[in-house]
Amino acid sequence: MTVEIDSFPVAALLDRYNLGKQAVYNRIDALDIKTFKQGNKSYITASDVELLDQLAA
Repeated sequence: MTVEIDSFPVAALLDRYNLGKQAVYNRIDALDIKTFKQGNKSYITASDVELLDQLAA
């Protein structure tokens, strides 16, 4: 049995919110979101993206 997580690359958040890298990571830290690595890229879950969307709104 495999567990599938809807992952979203952190790098894509820069364009999504029109912010710089440090600003995105500041928001991630403020919401206590944990990133995870796949290869050399960082990701967050789809539910974490929803939290960031609410913050941006």
